[in-house]
This record gives sequence, structure tokens and C-alpha cells, in this order.
Amino acid sequence: MGQNVCLELRTNKEVSKKSIKQMKNIENTPGFMFWNSSPEGEDFFKENWNIISKCIANIFINQK
Repeated sequence: MGQNVCLELRTNKEVSKKSIKQMKNIENTPGFMFWNSSPEGEDFFKENWNIISKCIANIFINQK
């Protein structure tokens, strides 16, 4: 459903800083809404679970 990015948030400060910078760049991308595991993401999925589940079911049913 979007670009996959490998982020590492470990104890190594340089690696963590690079990952945080990459996350900030993603957040500034046009069309970015929220992170899935953020409070906004969790609220979105709670409010729209019915529509999302129907769309996913249609994807599976209509695959050939």
C-alpha cells in the first residue's frame, strides 16, 4: 500500500538518526497521512475497518 522502507531504531545513534531523518522525509511527502501504528493511524483503522475489510475482500475475491 506504499513504499517499504527499512528503519532501524537501535542503540546505535548514527543508525537511529538516519532512520529518523528518513521518517521525517516520508512524513513530508505529498499525500502522507499517518504512520499505521500512530494514534492517528489506529483511530483511522478503527473508524474505517468495515470499508477497509470490504475492499481487501474484493481484492482477494477478484484475483485471477
